[in-house]
Amino acid sequence: MRIESINNNLFIKNRQIVHWYKSKFYELERSSDGAILKLFYNSRQDAIEKLAEIGFPTSKDEEWKFTDISPILNFEFLLGFKANNVILKQDIEFAIIPNAVNIVFVNGIYAPELSNLNLLPKGVIACNILDSIQNYSNLIESNSRFFEKDNAFVQLNTAFWQDGAFILVQPGVDVEVPIQLVFVSNGLSYPFVSHPRNVIIAQDSSQLKLIETYVGISESYYMTNSVTKIFIGKESHVEHNKIQIEATNGFHIENRVVRLSKLSRYAANSISLGSSLARNELNINIDGEKAKCGLKGLTIGTDKQVLDDHTSIIHSGANSTSDEVYKFILSDLSHGIFNGKIVVLPNAQRTDSRQTNRTLVLSDDAKINTKPQLEIFNDDVKCTHGATVGKLDDDQIFYLRSRGISLEEAKFMLINSFASEILKSISNHEVHNFAQKFIANKLKKLISL
Repeated sequence: MRIESINNNLFIKNRQIVHWYKSKFYELERSSDGAILKLFYNSRQDAIEKLAEIGFPTSKDEEWKFTDISPILNFEFLLGFKANNVILKQDIEFAIIPNAVNIVFVNGIYAPELSNLNLLPKGVIACNILDSIQNYSNLIESNSRFFEKDNAFVQLNTAFWQDGAFILVQPGVDVEVPIQLVFVSNGLSYPFVSHPRNVIIAQDSSQLKLIETYVGISESYYMTNSVTKIFIGKESHVEHNKIQIEATNGFHIENRVVRLSKLSRYAANSISLGSSLARNELNINIDGEKAKCGLKGLTIGTDKQVLDDHTSIIHSGANSTSDEVYKFILSDLSHGIFNGKIVVLPNAQRTDSRQTNRTLVLSDDAKINTKPQLEIFNDDVKCTHGATVGKLDDDQIFYLRSRGISLEEAKFMLINSFASEILKSISNHEVHNFAQKFIANKLKKLISL
């Protein structure tokens, strides 16, 4: 009876917050700040009505079975574009990668005074999406609608997005300089939300190194709800590194969709360290023949963090390859969730796909829910998947201590070694060192070094 009462209360809360967002949408439309809604208004209105129809996910939804989003539904998040706090370059210096193109957004809005486009090479358009709409609206709209799921947070982003990044790499261009998108959540006196909307297009025979960094410098509760669409043309290569270091009072929701063409390659490294609750959802469509996709992920949880990585790789092109390795390091009362699905469609003959999830649990109260999945509709394939959960090896710790190494340093060495496989996938030296710095700091706090 009590469980039924709790479920009813959650249902009521869900419907209330959905109704609140819908009312805010039409309230914003009528206000002086509602001009932004005129851009792609029909799709925005469809999205807010769709959100009202489907509601936010609950534990009854299989895809959200282990991820309780009720902490998010406790807040009525307002758009954060009216932040009064001034941010200086030195305030975000810790989040900037040197010798890179840096495009900075504060509370979801482009901040040109904090950005650095000096190293942007010819043949590349990199700017905020609002400035690109006049010249590239058809390209943006056609490449931002593919393979979109009925996800409540995607609908929320579609309804309310105000800005984001637009990157267009023209055919045959090799972008050697990394392009970094920096999303900063800055403090307000009320709970606030930003909805970055990013469109990345690497046209045929091009190469791009992309970095997304999400940071919080806020003492307020806030949510980042991003949607990123990536289209990779024929024989193109995109390396994509994402580093999430949101503040502990932040919520982070990501929905990323990637489409690969013939002979293209996509290498993604996702590092999730911050926020109180994070959900990273990647949907990869390997649409072309002989395309290759590599996904690497490292998630480190402490305190009461809930960190969820959901991936879906659909092989629809023949002779395609995917290789996925996600690692979790969990301590204290943290909770990790991994759900990885590989789908091989009937026309995807000779698919070669591998998926691995490995978890290191460092406390009795930390937990992991892991669910690797295969759905194969073709006989001519090679597909493997697996998951392991373990703790630090006492024999290895004893060996290191017998060589004069302290207990804390021995643990650090073993945990860092476990994490290093993901770092090795980052090809750019400065990006590698940038990510390693945050990982090392998190691990040192984890074992009190």
